[in-house]
Amino acid sequence: MMPSQLAYALALASSSCFAGASLIFTEISRRVSPLWMNAFKALVAWVLFAGTILVFNLWVQLPSKVVWALLASGVLGLGIGDIFLLNAYARMGAARTLILYGFQPFFLGIASYFIFGQDFGGYRLLAIIFFVGCLFTFSLEKFREAGHWELPGLAAALTGVLFDNAGVILSRWAFDQVPEMTAFQANFVRCSSALVFFFIFSRFYAVNLAAGWRKLTPGGKRLAVISACLGTYLSLFLYLTAIKIGHLASLSALGVTGPIITSAMECAYDRKRPSKYLITSLGLFAVGFAILVLF
Repeated sequence: MMPSQLAYALALASSSCFAGASLIFTEISRRVSPLWMNAFKALVAWVLFAGTILVFNLWVQLPSKVVWALLASGVLGLGIGDIFLLNAYARMGAARTLILYGFQPFFLGIASYFIFGQDFGGYRLLAIIFFVGCLFTFSLEKFREAGHWELPGLAAALTGVLFDNAGVILSRWAFDQVPEMTAFQANFVRCSSALVFFFIFSRFYAVNLAAGWRKLTPGGKRLAVISACLGTYLSLFLYLTAIKIGHLASLSALGVTGPIITSAMECAYDRKRPSKYLITSLGLFAVGFAILVLF
């Protein structure tokens, strides 16, 4: 498998993990709070990344500028960005929130062109057009169902996407400086700074991990741990590995699969037939993904 094809496969797997976990993130954010869910999943991921690094001895020496870049990436993407993102989940639901990730290929495409010199034309642009067409089809269905959009939720989701983009760019820059660094180490540093951010933030906006944990039923506690493992630990490992070797705009375009996968899971859970919009979206995605992999 070519490095670019491997990157696409990793990004798609990451999107699938995150889409499934986002359904649980949404429910627990409503039961407890988005801030609690963010802090909890960052803590679980930090423990798992630390354990993985210790067991497999994956630590390499990092220049101070790379450490600072990863620390900033964690605060922006896993801290500030995820607070906005989970607030949007609680307001609009996971599928509608993830629709806003359709803007990510354009943001990252422009940034990666100027920062990393990655091209943004030819077949990659054609594939992104198909992905955005997939996004438009899906969003059209949601708009017709609701008849309106909730502006605070939309603003929170778009803000979360922008901060997440900043974190992705900083992470890719760090990998370019230290190619031998693994995604486990990068995410450990990012989660460390995110936890520090949540600790400082909690001084102004109270969040009590123990109290929030007690609010959950035994089943809710299991789901919270599982969602943190899938949606943060595994998803971040897969995505940062993809970022390390792949084309940023093309990889981010695969993020539009999030709302489709989430909606498909909702259909399976509710035992509903997929709509014509969902089927059309899947078809457009299949064409765009085939263009990326084959060319």
